[in-house]
Amino acid sequence: MEKIQDQKHTKETLYYSISRMLERASYYGFRALVVLYMVGETLNMERTEALTIYGWLVGSLVFSQIIGGLFGDLLIGNKKTIIIGGIIQAIGAFSLCIPSTTGLYLGLFLVVLGSGFFTPNIISNFGKTYLNKTKLLDSGFTIFYLAINLGSFLGILLIGYLGETYGYNIGFVISGILMLISIIPIILSKEKGMDEIEKNEFPIGKRILNILIAFIVVGLFWGFYELSSIRTFDLQLQLSEISTLGIPNHLWQSINSIFILPISIIAIILWTYFYSSQFFKLMLGFVFGVISFGILFLIPKYRLNSIQ
Repeated sequence: MEKIQDQKHTKETLYYSISRMLERASYYGFRALVVLYMVGETLNMERTEALTIYGWLVGSLVFSQIIGGLFGDLLIGNKKTIIIGGIIQAIGAFSLCIPSTTGLYLGLFLVVLGSGFFTPNIISNFGKTYLNKTKLLDSGFTIFYLAINLGSFLGILLIGYLGETYGYNIGFVISGILMLISIIPIILSKEKGMDEIEKNEFPIGKRILNILIAFIVVGLFWGFYELSSIRTFDLQLQLSEISTLGIPNHLWQSINSIFILPISIIAIILWTYFYSSQFFKLMLGFVFGVISFGILFLIPKYRLNSIQ
């Protein structure tokens, strides 16, 4: 492990992380309410229809992010695309206040489009700030990942609570306001131009190989992650049913985010001052993932069911 002495985080790290935290709070808060809104008294949809629409909402984000990435990289630049995406997403949240299916579909379309413009371009700009200080890259993206989890956790708690308590429109309005506020740090940030970045010339074959390896590794990781989340969710439901502590359901389902916070802080501090290879970190993550995956599936269901 090598000590890092000549590289530091910049204020752009803070700007982008705050912006992403607010945007995720807005998005996950809106997402926590939208299905309840669809099956509620205003639209009175069937549960299956609402869940189908929700599935299309989540799935279409993949395609909107491809469009947003191309738009930012090839047309008007990443920073402008982030700002436009934030505004579109806010208008989408406000549109959901229109009590009709027209307002619903318009709002969902704009949220998906805005998120597609916002997400890939803020990640791109964040990554550019570390291209001349690659030893801090892992630490920087851990800060960014921490901001995402903190934003989603707070958004679900705040917007979810206010929306269910005071009306869904209040939740959607707060979601839109948070989205607009998330643009402010982007406006204040300085976008790093490609001419400021030290360029490393790699053969085209090596670039393609690196991309393929990244696709495979990331695909395997998230595949195992989603598979293990099924068992995790099952355990959370059982714990919430048998617990006598009076802990709300959504808090049991937020255990992952609660654990991520302190672990991420430790990782940020460690990787800011000490550098180790990314391959070692990936392998370490896979080892811990395999161990936890095994533990989750070894826990017998009858033991939880018998604790009454």
